[in-house]
Amino acid sequence: MISSMTGFGLSESFDKTSNISIEIRGVNHRFLELSIKSNNLGNDLEDFIREAISKNINRGKIEVKIKAKSSSKTKYDINKKLLRMLESSLKEALGNRVDLNFSDIKDVSGIFNIETSQSINKKLIKNNFNQNIIDAICAMTKTSDEDYFLDYLPRLKKNEIALKVKIADSS
Repeated sequence: MISSMTGFGLSESFDKTSNISIEIRGVNHRFLELSIKSNNLGNDLEDFIREAISKNINRGKIEVKIKAKSSSKTKYDINKKLLRMLESSLKEALGNRVDLNFSDIKDVSGIFNIETSQSINKKLIKNNFNQNIIDAICAMTKTSDEDYFLDYLPRLKKNEIALKVKIADSS
């Protein structure tokens, strides 16, 4: 079990519909203080990340930022009943000479409904926030009973991700 850490890591992943960026920052702290910031990914995904980290780390102030972008789907709908009612009311008020154009009715509330939805690929996030990430966080963390040169550095060098992060962090 890791008892403290200092480090930074950033990873991005892409597929056909999503772009996901995960950034992790950690500093020494007496207790485990975990902050997960995301753009509405849902409690199930945040719980997954929280459990994955807290299972292996018991100290440190850790901030996880997740930015997810995905393609959106837009659905357009015309309320035909309301449109007929509007046309009928206009014919009654103006006589039978009603010739409606889109520009005449585009701002009438309720005639046009536009729904936009996005679906984030949560599986992509879970697959990329895997044991390799946790192992890298643990590998770049010196425990209190380790000697820096004899224990910590050789262990750090065995994990490619942790080594890259530590080199970038010290630059």
